[in-house]
Amino acid sequence: MNKMHRGGGLTLGEVVNRVRMRTNGRILSAEDIGAEYRIRVLTGKGKVRRLRIDPATGEIIR
Repeated sequence: MNKMHRGGGLTLGEVVNRVRMRTNGRILSAEDIGAEYRIRVLTGKGKVRRLRIDPATGEIIR
């Protein structure tokens, strides 16, 4: 899970840790689909959020 993304930038593992800390939540799934990472997280407030993350910057796309 900690392999460098093909284009450089953040690894999936690094992004998962950032999302976990930012949301105070539990990661339900995380996948590298090439151009972006897709992460589902159960937030500390009990909501499931689906995030699309830019692997180069770690920014949320949507």
